[in-house]
Amino acid sequence: MKKAILFFIILLWQSIALAQFLTDTIPAGWGTLDYSIPESPVFNLLSEKPDNILTPVSAKPFNVEIADFRGFGAEVSPLAIAPNLSLGEFNKNWLSQFWYRSRLSVGTNISNKDVLQLSGGLRFTIFDKTDLRSDKMFQNILDSVLNIVHNVKEKAIDRVIEEINCDTCKKISPAVIKKRYYDKQDTLLVKKIEEKETELLKQEVFGIRWMNSANGDEMQKLLYETLKNYYEKKDFPQVIKDLREKRKQDLWNAQILEIAIAGMKEFPNKYFSDSALAKVGIWTTFGFPLGKKGQGLLGGKYEMADTITGKLHSFSLGTRYYYGTTEWRLFGQLQCEYNRYSKFIPAISTGVELKITDGLWTRLSANCMRDNNKYYFIPAVNLFFGSKEKKK
Repeated sequence: MKKAILFFIILLWQSIALAQFLTDTIPAGWGTLDYSIPESPVFNLLSEKPDNILTPVSAKPFNVEIADFRGFGAEVSPLAIAPNLSLGEFNKNWLSQFWYRSRLSVGTNISNKDVLQLSGGLRFTIFDKTDLRSDKMFQNILDSVLNIVHNVKEKAIDRVIEEINCDTCKKISPAVIKKRYYDKQDTLLVKKIEEKETELLKQEVFGIRWMNSANGDEMQKLLYETLKNYYEKKDFPQVIKDLREKRKQDLWNAQILEIAIAGMKEFPNKYFSDSALAKVGIWTTFGFPLGKKGQGLLGGKYEMADTITGKLHSFSLGTRYYYGTTEWRLFGQLQCEYNRYSKFIPAISTGVELKITDGLWTRLSANCMRDNNKYYFIPAVNLFFGSKEKKK
């Protein structure tokens, strides 16, 4: 009984140690995915277009945006100064996640009146289920596969040791056999253990497939696919890449909630001697899935702007709907803004977002708004550069 308890404790300790090893050795940057426009809040303040919804996106080390070839902006997160951050450190607690997901942005623009505008902003993520770095299923699958592979190897070595001792009719120390295997001193022994490992791993794969067919659990199904992938390729780094790509397809339109604040100053002359606080804006955006290829956004914005007659306060609410994939998506948007002068200002926008290459996106949009019984058509072209996905 004592031996059984001790054996169970050893197995439990090994499982915990392997899981800790996985989260401590995989860098958090490896979970940075490139499936959405890396937009910064400063351009929502600088831009002339009436689009007031700030696209929520998982934090990257840095983003760069060019708007209508007249403005430039950059956004950076603490991830940029922590390149060796591990998944374990990123997910240490809620405050750690909040810190590494926070972002600082700065931008500049030349307005239609040839006035220089400078802007700065902050963005915070309240929760983000699109973030692979904190995806429990991704981590649990990797932990499970690593544990299964480790246990299968140990079991294969023990089985071969039993067979050798049985065939030779004499007791050979398991430590001696294991040393010969790990040192690759005996090619026949290595081959025999690898064959036994493949046989036992096949049993594990079919066992999980049977359990999956019985209960149909999503995690069980993904575990089966991942373990089967390892059984066929015997390449754990590649298995992690394949699992990341699968979760990327599942998570791109998951729930996410962000808030942001930005301020802008205008400089009428080139000597920066005359400036004023022109605008302050506060945003919040909630994203949610609409099937496999759809995403909905609900956004709100408060803005205070300096005018000749004093401060102008405005409020806007909008909704945007996407249809597409992690590489491209079409969108349509409805928005309504209210202020004391123009009262209600409705606007409609439509466009397309395209991933040109890894880390490079473009958005082409057409915006139409009605203000004081006049209609305005405002086209927009934006380029976005963000941190690339790590392939290794």
